[in-house]
Amino acid sequence: VVGDSGPSFEAYKWLAGDSDLNTYSPEKILQRYALATTYFATNSASTPYTDEEFGVGAPVPGWITADGWLSDSDECTWYGVTCDEAGSVKGIDLEGNGLTGSWPPEVSLLNKDLEHLDIGGNIMD
Repeated sequence: VVGDSGPSFEAYKWLAGDSDLNTYSPEKILQRYALATTYFATNSASTPYTDEEFGVGAPVPGWITADGWLSDSDECTWYGVTCDEAGSVKGIDLEGNGLTGSWPPEVSLLNKDLEHLDIGGNIMD
């Protein structure tokens, strides 16, 4: 986590506030952090693309569907996330879901297990 603002910091704060944090494996902590960073980086984020689409300074709409995201529920139940039997994220399908901003580098924390990624049809850098 670098600095005291931005998607990675917001994800860190969210995760640090999780009352179950001390029960999670290191892998689950990284997985939840990577997914939370994804949410903060791509939900209602203003960019030159959104300025063109919605107008400079105009509010940017959030995700169309965000069921489960940033909740206490297991991340494998979050909208668009699929996992294997062990609970490792295998896929993220957020096609056409109103994502804006930039895809965060923290998603690389999922590379060991991630097999499917679909973020097409969104307004991203």
